[in-house]
Amino acid sequence: MEADARREAECERKLLRNPRLLLGSCTTAALAQSLAHMDHETGALYSPEGGDLLRVALGLFRDRGMDADLLLSGYTGEYFSQNRVSSGSPRLNEPVLSLLAMVQPIVLRETLANEEARQRGLFSRLLCVPLEHRLFEDDGVLRTIDVTAENDWASLITRTLRFRFEHSVAPIEVRCAPAAREVFREAHNAAVAWINGSHADLRPWLVRYREHCCRVALNLQIASDPASRVLTQEAAEQAVRIVHWILAQLVEAVHSQRTDTLRERIGEFTSLVPVEGFITLRECRRKGFSEAESRQICLLEPRLLELYEHAPPSGGPLSVRIKRAGSLDGPEETGGAR
Repeated sequence: MEADARREAECERKLLRNPRLLLGSCTTAALAQSLAHMDHETGALYSPEGGDLLRVALGLFRDRGMDADLLLSGYTGEYFSQNRVSSGSPRLNEPVLSLLAMVQPIVLRETLANEEARQRGLFSRLLCVPLEHRLFEDDGVLRTIDVTAENDWASLITRTLRFRFEHSVAPIEVRCAPAAREVFREAHNAAVAWINGSHADLRPWLVRYREHCCRVALNLQIASDPASRVLTQEAAEQAVRIVHWILAQLVEAVHSQRTDTLRERIGEFTSLVPVEGFITLRECRRKGFSEAESRQICLLEPRLLELYEHAPPSGGPLSVRIKRAGSLDGPEETGGAR
């Protein structure tokens, strides 16, 4: 009897908790287990102190590297599986995750400065909104959330979730109106201009600029009409304004980090350019500098570096070269090798 009681207690200990749609800070293994036993593999990660949530993703419990595969898969709804001796082998076909984490500025800077987070896409999937604004004195006016607004918000969330759960047999297709598609095209072209200009270091985030706009617009459209099948120009324009504002906040948040990183990259790049002679954009790419970054550095350091097009004497296509400002540019002029 005692042995049976122990086994029963052990079984009860191992039983999974009841499914919850709203989750707090947890490890990747615990998150995978929770999603595997939830309807539609859907969950919302919410934490008013989300430092540990992001640090787990950055590799808090790993000797090396990030532990963010599930967050990355949950963003796009891709298949995810994990095999662990202690936590089983959950398999998720279409995980859907929404993350809302409020963190201290130091945690945000750690995330934005993490090179692996930038290269693997965690950084580019985050919409960061820093709230370090000027403080105001208390004017003594009592302010509360409007009851009607609070009730409308609760109704909207409930209606949207119910609609998802009741219509999940097949994906719901929402098509862009031609005017909305044009708004997204212009937003993409603006992001490309920023990448090729002064924001090349934010490329991992900016390459998803149109995607962010589309996702925000879809949420706005569903919020206005859950049964909508057409994404309107109004929703697209509102989304672009929101994402553009977030970009401004992002630039402000990473300003000091961008400055330090850019200074290091300028030093590395300058060392590649010979005192007499030139280097081509193709050679820069081989050394780890994209064309956009090379052009940005030359734009920021016009007194040090000069980017120009060279026409071969024998004809042929122009080549883009970089030389030290004021120096001779190549074998045709110096008579020597680069």
